[in-house]
Amino acid sequence: MFSKKLFRLLQKQECAQFICNMKEWIGNYIKFCAVCLFIAHNSFSQTTKQFLKSGTDAMSKKDYSSAAQYYNQVILLDSSKIEYQILFADASRLNYDNDVSLHWYQKIYKKDKRLSLAKVYEAYTYGKMKDYYRADETFRELKENKKLKKSEKKLLS
Repeated sequence: MFSKKLFRLLQKQECAQFICNMKEWIGNYIKFCAVCLFIAHNSFSQTTKQFLKSGTDAMSKKDYSSAAQYYNQVILLDSSKIEYQILFADASRLNYDNDVSLHWYQKIYKKDKRLSLAKVYEAYTYGKMKDYYRADETFRELKENKKLKKSEKKLLS
């Protein structure tokens, strides 16, 4: 009888000890997650800047394939900025990745109609894809647009 009571008491103590250990473990786990979240948040802007710098370097070396890959990473991290989208579309166009560049130029022009250069490159890309009807149609729309700058009008001819 005495041994049964002692056994139950030991079980209760072990259970209490286990619960204390779990509370300590959960506390440490929450601290670890908070530190990881802080580090990930701080490294986000650095990686974006690093990818932008690498993409710019690749563009200056005329390595358009690598530049497109770097700018794609930037888009994956932050697709809200139109500047990043333009960089990616330009690198894709220069890399002869016409479908991708066409997609992004259309997306850019839908967001901001003032960026008519995107429409110029959209028409140019249609020509590269041998869709001459759409290219001609887009160029005609642009020629009717009176808000084009002189440099953009030169690209049309």
